[in-house]
Amino acid sequence: MRKKILLPNGCSCSTPSVYPSNWKIGGKSLLKKKWYINYYFYDPEFPKPKQVVIKGMNEYSNLEDRRNATKLIYEDELKALKELGYNPFTKRNFCEIEKPKNELHKDLNIIEAFRLSHDKLKKSVSKDYFNEIRIAINRFEKGARELRMLNIKIKDFKRSELKTILEYLNLTDHYFNKFRSYLSSLFNELVEYDCCEHNLTRDIRKRKIIKKVRETLEIEHLKQIAEYLKEEQPYFYRYMMIFFYSGARSSELLRIKKCDVNIEKQEYKVIIEKGRQHTETIKIILPDALPFWIELINQAKTNDYLFSIKLKPGSTTIDPVQITRRWNYHIKSKMVIHNNQIIEKSNLKKDEKGIPVTADFYSLKHLFLDKVDASSENYENISSRLASHTTPNITNSVYLINKKKREREKLKNLKIDFLEERA
Repeated sequence: MRKKILLPNGCSCSTPSVYPSNWKIGGKSLLKKKWYINYYFYDPEFPKPKQVVIKGMNEYSNLEDRRNATKLIYEDELKALKELGYNPFTKRNFCEIEKPKNELHKDLNIIEAFRLSHDKLKKSVSKDYFNEIRIAINRFEKGARELRMLNIKIKDFKRSELKTILEYLNLTDHYFNKFRSYLSSLFNELVEYDCCEHNLTRDIRKRKIIKKVRETLEIEHLKQIAEYLKEEQPYFYRYMMIFFYSGARSSELLRIKKCDVNIEKQEYKVIIEKGRQHTETIKIILPDALPFWIELINQAKTNDYLFSIKLKPGSTTIDPVQITRRWNYHIKSKMVIHNNQIIEKSNLKKDEKGIPVTADFYSLKHLFLDKVDASSENYENISSRLASHTTPNITNSVYLINKKKREREKLKNLKIDFLEERA
């Protein structure tokens, strides 16, 4: 009979055992079996013991990984039973630690610490980045729960345990690197509050990824799409033309109010958010886009966002994902390329097939900047300036305080007219 372990609140449990019993020394044939940890939990409040079976380690197909996972799960379960008074009957901990509410401290478990750290980032990161971290925490919590690692205190959390959870989540290489970045932001806060000694993500290597070439439309195809949207979706057409000739991001354009625009100077102000850095920047309105801006300004009230519901001026902001959805619905799902023409799928004959439009909306920015560079040899670094990228020469931005103003004045006279959208 297995030895009983005395636990808080008069409870006890049998010593947990692992099946197969030779899990520490057996060969690869063990991988064909279903592993589990088993024990009986006794509570004076319940007449019969509760059998507890844990199987989280079977996700691992590598023998060494499965052994490590089993060891971690075993240790975590014992720690929860002994130190926290975890009761499998009630699914609650008896030994609740008195801790300040909504305050970061080292005795929090990893998920509690992540969530409080996340809250503290709200004012210092963009809304999108903040939401992406929240999604990452939810996914991390799911993995930690399935591995029975939720009760680990942040002060005791090891790099090997973090690595185990990340591998268990089976993230793509691209998302793994993003996920690592999100966790790094959380750990930076935790280090500042003395919840842990250092940022555990620091020594976890990024994965190598192949950077794919972004697919773009041919300019002739974009002209045809513009003609279609002008007729069928005029507000989306207007937004697309402003976006195309701006070199800006949708997240920037959708935050612009009428009061941020100076039509006479062909300028508007935007806040560029990159991680924790928020920079107010003055951008110019190219002559080709000016008619669309004037039309918007004339329809908007002073404090209206220029692109609100239905992409018309209004009092509320909209999420940039709405632009992607509109593009997917009106263009990618409805249009095809046939005989080098953009047409609606519904207009294809039964025996005809078209090539799907797969370029995303953001590719319009890349197409525009590429065309600008190709057609504007007399304007040095013009695409970088339109997109508000960092200039090659740091001296220009530090010492020549009027240089940016002179650059903007040059751009205001730049006539491009790729799409010949208006006479």
